[in-house]
Amino acid sequence: PSAQQELEALYAGIARTHEEVNDEWRLRVYPLVRQVVGDTRPVLLAFLGAAGLLLVIVCANVANLLLARGLGRRQELAVRAALGADRARLVVGILTESLVLSFVATAGAAVLSLGATRALVRLAPPEIPRLDEVVLDARVLAFAALLSVVATALFAVLPALRVTAWNLAE
Repeated sequence: PSAQQELEALYAGIARTHEEVNDEWRLRVYPLVRQVVGDTRPVLLAFLGAAGLLLVIVCANVANLLLARGLGRRQELAVRAALGADRARLVVGILTESLVLSFVATAGAAVLSLGATRALVRLAPPEIPRLDEVVLDARVLAFAALLSVVATALFAVLPALRVTAWNLAE
């Protein structure tokens, strides 16, 4: 049984033996997390949704930039194909370039996020509980790096396949 159920059972036992127990006075049990940080779940979920939406928008923009860049390199890729490079090799080359670009961008974003986290903690009001424990740890950075690689692979494959889809006879 939960703590609230146990408390209700104890309260009922006390009420049977003592007439002065009043229904106006009730004890409630709240989770420790709610007591310490309050009800922050909706706000955090809204921030998570906003960050996810921002990531999708950025990935779509990067995919469009990669497609435009690839279309600009179409002649170069056609020459490579005419010299014997197969489509898979061309796609792997485009993906490699995209992953290097993604790695540099992720490293820059990690450095910026470390500085931004420290600045926001300094600027936050002191009444926010456990504010001194806010850090950007290795798990968060590893997740961001993994997400960056996956997003790059997903959003670079389609433009790479689109750019390399041609009829060399044309």
